[in-house]
Amino acid sequence: MSNIVVSAELDKKKDTSYKGILSVSNNSSNSISNWSISFKCLSGSNIQSCKDFDISGDKLIPNDKKNKTLEPNFNKKYKFKGDGDMPTEFTVNIDTP
Repeated sequence: MSNIVVSAELDKKKDTSYKGILSVSNNSSNSISNWSISFKCLSGSNIQSCKDFDISGDKLIPNDKKNKTLEPNFNKKYKFKGDGDMPTEFTVNIDTP
């Protein structure tokens, strides 16, 4: 089980787009590296951008050195936006190097 907790909330919704806020927390006493977030979008929906992350298919990959390794008790919110409907399912992945 991961000690990274991720959640998202809708910030603004327009006819064909949305803005959301992604919350990421490391609730452990250990640093966590090599992590990413998978998401599921409905057909025709996507995430266009997310601050401090690269988007590769259905995965958000940290690209800022401040969040590539999550220090103990890390907690931060990131703004993201996309087309269609906001994803409702986000899953943390921790890759072994």
